[in-house]
Amino acid sequence: MINSREFWNEAKSSFRLLISRPSFILTTAAPALIFSLILYMTPGRRLVWISSYLQSFTLAGLGIAGMFTVFLGMSFLIALVWDYQYRNLIDFRRVYRIIQSRFSDVLLACLGLGLLIGFFSVWFVFAGFFLAFLLIFCLPAIVISGDDPFSAIKTSFRMVYENLAEVFAFFILALALLVIGYFLVWLIRFIPLVGFLINIVFITYLLAYIGILLTRFYLSLTRY
Repeated sequence: MINSREFWNEAKSSFRLLISRPSFILTTAAPALIFSLILYMTPGRRLVWISSYLQSFTLAGLGIAGMFTVFLGMSFLIALVWDYQYRNLIDFRRVYRIIQSRFSDVLLACLGLGLLIGFFSVWFVFAGFFLAFLLIFCLPAIVISGDDPFSAIKTSFRMVYENLAEVFAFFILALALLVIGYFLVWLIRFIPLVGFLINIVFITYLLAYIGILLTRFYLSLTRY
């Protein structure tokens, strides 16, 4: 376990790490592009000629695809941060080998989490948040600890239960950043093409920071 002070120190250290090593954002660029595209395609923008039902279906499908790419990108980011913690070196080839050795488990977890959390987040928002809260450590457990997806679920439940206050603080921080980020990118989207590009950069950094903090938080709790 870690105390609240250690958690907030991790939050500040994660931010400094992202600023000093911006190459971490390469793992979150793809989902940032998808989510920026979703905002660009919302009613009143480009696809107004498509029926509302088809447009809603298209955006929901993009949302679920975006969630899948978020988790896949996060898997690479987790491995990258984990490797960097001990070697002080960003090595994408080594990270690829780490993911490759667990690829089937990572892929299954990303598909499952993307479908479940993406579906609930689109149609049942609070259920999606609660599910994300319980499954918050699934990907670190698979990538770092080598758990299979079902063992990772049990590991995540156990770690959330044992560190409820700290996990809740992390979740609220991540949720607050996402909500603030959503309103900012929603405002920026009204700037034609420049707003679209700014959104990509902003979402990329936001997702990268959350992924770095999650990884360091997991490493602190497990002492890997």
